[in-house]
Amino acid sequence: MILLITVCFTGSLGALCRYGLTALGNQLFFDTYFPLPTLVINVLASFLLGIGAGLFPATTVAFQLTSGFLGGFSTYSTFTNEFTNLFHRFPRVAASYIALSVVLGVGGAGLGFWLVH
Repeated sequence: MILLITVCFTGSLGALCRYGLTALGNQLFFDTYFPLPTLVINVLASFLLGIGAGLFPATTVAFQLTSGFLGGFSTYSTFTNEFTNLFHRFPRVAASYIALSVVLGVGGAGLGFWLVH
């Protein structure tokens, strides 16, 4: 039960960090339709998860707390919503957003894992 509460707590901390970084990113890039803050946050989360996966076995409490924080920090629902909005207005930009998200996310996770091994 303690682990469940702790994962929930770390997930909420991750969500608060995402909110803050998204607000900052929206202020810096307010005149663009490309969802750069979400892309950066999701790639960063993938990179950090790669580090966590490299440092902690998946069955450890440390990995579960890391994935709890990063699960709150990253955001698949916002990514999907932004893709859908882009697709209706700018289909080619939406396709590049998908490609960048997948390639950079997987690449970031691989790089993070590689750095700690």
